[in-house]
Amino acid sequence: MYKNIQILGFAPYYVAVLHDIIRGNSISEKIEVFKNLSCSSNPVVFTKPLDLIIHEKEKLVDKEKSCVFGVSGGSNKLNVFAYFKKEFDIGEEAYINIIDKSCNIALSVDMSLGCVLEQNISVSAQTKFGFGVSVKRGVNIGHHCLIGKFVDINPGSTIAGKVKIGAGTTVGAGAVIIDGIHIGENSIIGAGSIVTKNIPSNVIAYGSPCKIVREINI
Repeated sequence: MYKNIQILGFAPYYVAVLHDIIRGNSISEKIEVFKNLSCSSNPVVFTKPLDLIIHEKEKLVDKEKSCVFGVSGGSNKLNVFAYFKKEFDIGEEAYINIIDKSCNIALSVDMSLGCVLEQNISVSAQTKFGFGVSVKRGVNIGHHCLIGKFVDINPGSTIAGKVKIGAGTTVGAGAVIIDGIHIGENSIIGAGSIVTKNIPSNVIAYGSPCKIVREINI
């Protein structure tokens, strides 16, 4: 157990999800939240109140304490990382992985720091995660996959073996990516898509079979 975890960045819904994973797995005694943008002061709570501290004064951020991203989405995580790196010199080494105890992670999986894996996720042999990957509930990831930095994989998706997903890409809920597919950087795969062919960088693609709809202007 960590004595203290700092959540950097603030997405009101996502912080509530993080809270339950951290508390449910007894990962930390204390949870502190630091916002990098002006926004609502509280996470979204419909049922039980959350046991965390939300700070308005960023000067309290401590580069010696363990950190986790309080936002999802590739560009959001990149912006939060860049902000706290510039303002407080918090680098990749300060981040920890948050993994729910219900996950089934193969022994040979190589996971960088700053990753969050929610409930009931399966990851097979020889798969590698880059920094800041977010994997949502019920995702299955096959063997020998390469998942780039700041990738988001949304609930119920199936990633077959030998798939490569480039940095900053988002895979929508329930998408299926078949064996050996390569997806470029900063792309969006729509929910429920069946990806049967390679997808380049900086595009939005969806459908069954998945097809490019338009380019993303960067």
